[in-house]
Amino acid sequence: MAWFSRKIEVTLIDDSTGETIGVMKASPDDLPASFDRETTLHLGDADWLVVDASCTTRAAYTRRGKLMLRLRRIESIPFKDILYTTPTLFDPLPQFDASPLDGDEFVLASDDDWRQVEFVSHQLGQVVLEEIAQILRIHETASEGIGWRELHIRRRPEAPLVCDLSIDELLRALQVAKPEGVTYWGAKGRIRDGYSLTTHDGLKLYGLAPRGRVEVIALGCGVDEHEDGQSVGRLATLAGDLQLDLVDWPRCGRVLPGDPWFDAILRNEEPPEEGRS
Repeated sequence: MAWFSRKIEVTLIDDSTGETIGVMKASPDDLPASFDRETTLHLGDADWLVVDASCTTRAAYTRRGKLMLRLRRIESIPFKDILYTTPTLFDPLPQFDASPLDGDEFVLASDDDWRQVEFVSHQLGQVVLEEIAQILRIHETASEGIGWRELHIRRRPEAPLVCDLSIDELLRALQVAKPEGVTYWGAKGRIRDGYSLTTHDGLKLYGLAPRGRVEVIALGCGVDEHEDGQSVGRLATLAGDLQLDLVDWPRCGRVLPGDPWFDAILRNEEPPEEGRS
């Protein structure tokens, strides 16, 4: 078995060009035992991904004494070139509880989506305008292509509703039988004190309702295309009675029921420019 100690001739090929990067001699113990799984090699000052190997096991390439690897250079993106996909986020995020998922929860695509479009009591209008001013600055000075170089972290208003509304009253107003849970994609549990509801025409709302009192009403999804959209009218009536504004934080919109933006946002339509805050 002395052949296990001999050097292996390793030929490295750039997979993108087909050119030989180099040929080297290596001990079997210095090479991966298997190339069946994704393997990365560090050569010089760069990392390379092994996309193909002439022999996939140490025993095989040791017997042959030769090994050819096709490599693809791993390109890193400078931190300064990384763009944010949204100009604003809310922090802090809600906590999770120990409730197991049952599959009926409304699932946010990521925690980035938490409270991006929500209802805010009209009395908090000055706070909303101050936050929107910060987001507008991001749009004006840090927009690049399809992203943003900077991000405004919203911490206000911590409690967007100053009205007294129970989850049962919200359900009755929108003619929904019962609430469901809410979570994020990939999470293993529900958001603590979270709720979601879906109207007959597909409008999805979610938020927080600790002890049955609603503290957050956020938009998950507008009404389904081709539906009558009656729930938009019901929600407009509720918002009017409770003096709630609909705030689209990423697009810097703050609107009252009856505004063209209000209906457009809730119907998944592009809001007109004249509705901007």
